Amino acid sequence: VAYAPGDALFTWRRDLMSVRWREWMTGRTLSLWGRNRVYYHLERRHTTATPITTTTDTDVNDTTTTKTMTKGVGKNDNNDNTQTQMGSMEIDNPDQRIAEDIDAFTTYVLKLSVLLLKNIISLTSFSWILYTIAPYLFLVILGYVFIGTVIAFGLGKPLLSLQREKLKREADLRFGLVRLRENAESVAFYDGADLELHRIVSRLTLVV
Repeated sequence: VAYAPGDALFTWRRDLMSVRWREWMTGRTLSLWGRNRVYYHLERRHTTATPITTTTDTDVNDTTTTKTMTKGVGKNDNNDNTQTQMGSMEIDNPDQRIAEDIDAFTTYVLKLSVLLLKNIISLTSFSWILYTIAPYLFLVILGYVFIGTVIAFGLGKPLLSLQREKLKREADLRFGLVRLRENAESVAFYDGADLELHRIVSRLTLVV
């Protein structure tokens, strides 16, 4: 009878701690993101990777001149140092990281921590009981658990990169949808809905 209220209280306190942790970590991340124009340098890395070209027709010699437009680099030394430090980092969709990845991180870390603590307590108590009853059986079970853990780790390690790539592609899909919504007027004026929807469908294909 007392277990159900206690378990509910424990779950509530754990979720409340997760919310408080997410609130602090999100504020901290936003502070770092806005410091030294980090948000600008992250976006600039993507825009300067593919230069924007425009063509202008001249009436004098009737030739076409191609100009490459590049954005100027900030003159602040701190900004330059920040950009240099981020040169070896690959951060995609920072809005996705801040909005969802922090929530997933805080939630799963607390759940895994509590689960790990429970399993350690259970393992210690039951291992002592089993060792006092049958020491050889305890050693056999210990070896079985060790081999099973190594196999599970070897099979599950490739899934981490797959999950990371899946989250990246889903973030790209959401970015395409938000981009269409924010530029709805321009897309409608230039009749570019078919092109934008084609890009969104292409990103959806990568997700599924």
